[in-house]
Order: sequence, then structure tokens, then C-alpha cells
Amino acid sequence: MDDTTKAALQAFYRLWKVTQAAAGDPHHPAAEESLSNAAHDANTKLRAAGLLGDEQRLVRLMRDAFPDYDPTV
Repeated sequence: MDDTTKAALQAFYRLWKVTQAAAGDPHHPAAEESLSNAAHDANTKLRAAGLLGDEQRLVRLMRDAFPDYDPTV
């Protein structure tokens, strides 16, 4: 796996974790900014890796790289 793809997966994993945290505490003062920053970073890196819009491949790669990743959570 190349470095661009690794960076994209890490950014998407961060977005997933930030989303979970925000859902758990939506009134946290930093929730909106954290979500916005994580989404922007993930979008940019997924696009660079050619993964934006390729959900099946993205989910497969995420599960390989991060065993705790579960898109249904």
C-alpha cells in the first residue's frame, strides 16, 4: 500500500472516530470544528488516493488496516 493510500485511510479513520465522539457528546464546544477539520482532511486525502466515491474499496481497505472499523457503528 502506498503512502498516499495509508494517509487517506488514517484520515478517514480519524473522521470515523471524531464522528463517534461528536455523536456521544454533540454539545461539546469543539465538536463542530473537529468534525469539519476531520471531514476536510479525509476528503482531500481520499481524493488524492483515488478512493473518493469508491465506497466498497474504501470499506475493504479500512477493515484490513483497522480491525475495529465498523461502518455500521
